[in-house]
Formats: sequence, structure tokens, C-alpha cells
Amino acid sequence: MARPRKEADGGDARQRIREALWFLLEKRELRDITVSMITEQAGCNRGTFYYHFNGIDDLLRSVISDDVLQRRLVAELTFRISDKDEAAVRRIIAGTQLRRLSIMINHAGIETAFDKVFDSLAATWTSILCPDGTPLKPEAQTIILYYVGGILSMMAATLRRGQEPCEGDDSRTNDALIHFVMENGEFITKQICLAQGVSPEVALERIATIVHFMDFMR
Repeated sequence: MARPRKEADGGDARQRIREALWFLLEKRELRDITVSMITEQAGCNRGTFYYHFNGIDDLLRSVISDDVLQRRLVAELTFRISDKDEAAVRRIIAGTQLRRLSIMINHAGIETAFDKVFDSLAATWTSILCPDGTPLKPEAQTIILYYVGGILSMMAATLRRGQEPCEGDDSRTNDALIHFVMENGEFITKQICLAQGVSPEVALERIATIVHFMDFMR
């Protein structure tokens, strides 16, 4: 397809389309959103939309991968929870990305994000527990599945109740969500390690080294 004419108001049409989807998801269910709604909100035409995306499902996959679930975000949250760094956990949970994840779950369904979160979390734990390249055992994967379901459900419920974390203001971050994440993080870490046959102490030493490096690079 030929590149569409640049919109008169300039700007990145692809990014405007992505932001338009987020704007609409704040107000309605995914099944009620049409391409016409998105293009109207983004200030572009249908040709521009279909130049960048094959359809709404393609747009949805793009925003989940790029706006919400970068591997680095999931990995850092995992490391910070295991390292008991509550301040960093608050900072991450209060960010735009996890709030948008809650919006996605509530208005597009938990299934839109579940597999991506699981894959990212499983890859993170594999890097911690399997430096020799061996895969995670099925028992460890089952614990991760359980944890992902619980944390995503709680995030979605928190947003529905109007208690979502607020970006840039840690004091307003929902304490129930923080406490759930921190208190269960230690238990989940221990269970995953035991299921994989790795000492929790060894895993925590590896995580502490990674966190130290992350702080050094900030």
C-alpha cells in the first residue's frame, strides 16, 4: 500500500492512532470501538489507519507489546518485588504502563494480556533460575500461572473501584495493591525456587546483583 498523504496537522499518525485507542478504552468496551471512532479521535483517515495496522486486533497487539508489556518493565517489577524494594515497586505500579494494563483488562478482557504477562514473567524467572539454559519445570510454570491470574485480577478490580495508582504521586498509590504485591512476592519467589529445585537464597543473591546493576545504570 502506498504511504498516505501526511495529515495536515502533522505529527506521528501511528502514535496518534495508538493514543486514540487508549482514549476510547477509558470510556467503552473494546467490542464497541470501531476503526471510524479511532480515526476520528486520531484525526486521520481510514487509509492512514490501514497503512499502519491491519485492523483493530493488530492495533491491540501493538499497544500491548509496546505501551504496556515491555519485557524490561515486567522484569524490573519482578526483581524489585523479590528484593523487597517497596519504593521502587510503588514507582512502577504508579506508572502509566500498569494503569493502562488495568484499562486493557477491564475493557478488552483479561485474555488480551494474560499470555503476554505470563510469557514475560516466565522468561524473567528463567533468566534468574536457569542460567545454564534449562527450561522452567512445569511445576514452576504452574505457580507463575497462578500468580499472573491473581495479580491481573486484582489490578483490574482496583481500577474498577476507582482506587487505581496515580502516576507521579506515590502517596496516592493504592496501599492494598502494594501490600498484596509485596507480601505475596516473597512467598511466590520461594515457591517458584523450590519447584525449580533452586535455593531461594541463591536466587535472591542473583536478583540482588541484578538490582544493584540496575541502580548503577539509572
